[in-house]
Amino acid sequence: MLEAGMSIEQPQGTIFLSHSSNDKAFVERIYARLDKSNTFYDLKSIGPGEEFIDAMRDGVGNCAVFVLFHSPTNASSWVEFEKHLAEIRLITNNSAQIIVCPINGSNHETLPDWMKRFMTTTSDFSISDIVRAIKHSYDKAFSLSHPDQKRIFPGREALQREISLEVMRSAAASGKPLSAIVLTGVQGMGRGTLAAELVRSAFRGMRPGGPVFDLPDSGDAVDWHLKFYADLHDGITPETAAQQKEAFEEASPSEQAKYLLTELKHWGALNQVVTIRNRWGMRDKGNLLRPWMNNLLELLKDEPSIKLVLISERQLPKEAVDQLGNVRQFSVEELDIESIEYILSDRINPRYLDAQKLPLLASTAHGHPATANYVAYLINSGRSMESLSSAPEPIAAFQDRVLGSIFDANILSDVQKRILKLLSWFPRLSTNIICEVFESNSKKELLSEIWELVDFSLLDQTGGGRYKAPAVVSSAYRRRTDEHDRESFSRVARILSRQFESGDFDFDLIESLVVGIVSAGENLSNSILRVITTSRLLPVMEKEYYEGLSKTGEQAAIHYKRCVSLAQLAIKMPSSDDALENLLFFGADSSVRLSILPDKILAEMRARGFSAADYIAASYKYHVERDFEGAARSLARNVSGGGFRMRNVRLLARIYLRLGKFSDALTVLEKIYPARLARDTGLTIMKVKSLRGLRRYAEAEALLSGINSSHDDYGDVALYKAGAAIRAFDYSAALSHISEAKRAPKANRAVLTFLECSCQIESGDDSGLASACDLARAMRRDADALQLQARAALRHGD
Repeated sequence: MLEAGMSIEQPQGTIFLSHSSNDKAFVERIYARLDKSNTFYDLKSIGPGEEFIDAMRDGVGNCAVFVLFHSPTNASSWVEFEKHLAEIRLITNNSAQIIVCPINGSNHETLPDWMKRFMTTTSDFSISDIVRAIKHSYDKAFSLSHPDQKRIFPGREALQREISLEVMRSAAASGKPLSAIVLTGVQGMGRGTLAAELVRSAFRGMRPGGPVFDLPDSGDAVDWHLKFYADLHDGITPETAAQQKEAFEEASPSEQAKYLLTELKHWGALNQVVTIRNRWGMRDKGNLLRPWMNNLLELLKDEPSIKLVLISERQLPKEAVDQLGNVRQFSVEELDIESIEYILSDRINPRYLDAQKLPLLASTAHGHPATANYVAYLINSGRSMESLSSAPEPIAAFQDRVLGSIFDANILSDVQKRILKLLSWFPRLSTNIICEVFESNSKKELLSEIWELVDFSLLDQTGGGRYKAPAVVSSAYRRRTDEHDRESFSRVARILSRQFESGDFDFDLIESLVVGIVSAGENLSNSILRVITTSRLLPVMEKEYYEGLSKTGEQAAIHYKRCVSLAQLAIKMPSSDDALENLLFFGADSSVRLSILPDKILAEMRARGFSAADYIAASYKYHVERDFEGAARSLARNVSGGGFRMRNVRLLARIYLRLGKFSDALTVLEKIYPARLARDTGLTIMKVKSLRGLRRYAEAEALLSGINSSHDDYGDVALYKAGAAIRAFDYSAALSHISEAKRAPKANRAVLTFLECSCQIESGDDSGLASACDLARAMRRDADALQLQARAALRHGD
């Protein structure tokens, strides 16, 4: 539920599908891909007791988009009646949109004169293309009828003009137009919004409503193919997906590029821009374009009708881009403070806006548009600008804190919390599945709850009535909630498994299916293994790994064991090195956290030359065997290696400090550039300890005074202060610093629990001893349990 005055306005107007009963089978396929809550479709949209003719009048009279499926078989009185109503609707409402979709060989000649200019699609349009055309028209109608709700996106105007001019100049200068625009940058910088604007402004002569494909983070060529295939064929069954995957992976990179080119020609023929999100999959770890990607871009030089906008977090190799000549790459970077101020002034409710506080508040966003949006959300939810300006911790760690602020303000209803929890784990669930999971609630109630979550940017609608929680929301929510909603999770797993086995399965939900099965502690069936790729497996592994980090004891062990199983499974699957290295690292590190040597995973990592292998071996020696010298030798060989350098430096410096080798620790830390070191409070604190160990106290204090504790995500500064207080026997102050460290989003909860228990014992409080010892034993850290018991015995003089 929302507070008074915070309700949202639901989209006004429906999509009216006008068709002959003879074409019902075709139109049903369109209807299945639209949001049924705002689509008028024959008898299914008429309420009990409502007169048919009155319902038709109201349906067309209130529609935002009127879609005529123009066919030789639809010359019926009902269709003619609907056309007449649509003409009246267009006269009385200039924001209404008309779409004529010719099917079964019909053309414009049999249309009324007023309707001939609305021929929107052609016989070349697939089901997916028609659905996108309808949704584009609906969005256009909504924008025209609600100009006051149009969102502004300041700060990208210059970049947008630069890219648009580059598109025009390229064709004039070389005679060959650009094939692809690449937008790079971190998440939350507005690359998707910029891409949508470029499709409209930089490619003005092209047809709107082109596809936007969201690929798995490390999506390879096979993932591109499966996405394209499913879109072109109105979905894909598990059996077909397995066959396509097997055949495609047997092809050479050049053959794979030709397959993809053939599929892309479809949208080239429709004169539409194709937008593709692929965070890391277009280049390899050696800073080279993937062979299939390089071949595809080469082939596109001879296909001027195909236009791509690629969204990536990794820049493509500059040399390769320059050599290709038909690709341009642009970095979407931080916004200036004036643009952030403008975003805040637009998003914040005027009654909460304090212009004097705006510059200071804008500076805390660090040029990140997503952060600015969440700051505005917090203020509109009841936080004052003054409190956020004086205490900006929620902004510095907004991924973890924004949902906490929502809970504290009691904004979300219980149903919304359950929906959000579900979609934080299961991406892209449809309205129908959500309604089936929460069957005790009415569909109308659930749709209302979902719309409120969407309006507050806690959910996104991805098409076809499917919803997902943005990464920033889902990660924060998973860290905050202690338990799964086991009943709801089991229902989702059963629903998706039933659909998969029956062949009536949306392939985009394969990750959700894997999450459900893994969460239930079951094994993936052979039929699923035939379909899934490692890039689909990686997001599941990441969720399990970070869920384990946020838990302690047996709860953490459950997630770590799943990671180990998934990593062992990944060894047997064909994969790119990037995806596999991440999968194996998560699995191996999880095994170490279970105090088990991951020998099979380590052997595979070494066989493939993955630099993370030395880190894993050293971590096991340090944390489990307590062989500090051996751990140092393992890491010293590879401390300057790529990929995992920062992690290696962090662990090696910690080992040297433990051994009292302060000079060696300082030498290792000085391999990090000072500017990079200054952004990492943990490394800075270790350098402070190294300097103090070498009796260079003035340098240590100067470094300590310059630390920005607002960026202390791991709680290192607070832990350092706690250690100093313990050495001074000031346990009350130490406990205060430990409480501060607990508020850090990435702090080690187990270490804090043991340290807190030690201080409580010294203060005469043994109440936490039993639970702390149980936690230590559950984590196989028996030495920590014995130390706590010994401390308590000494305190009591036993």
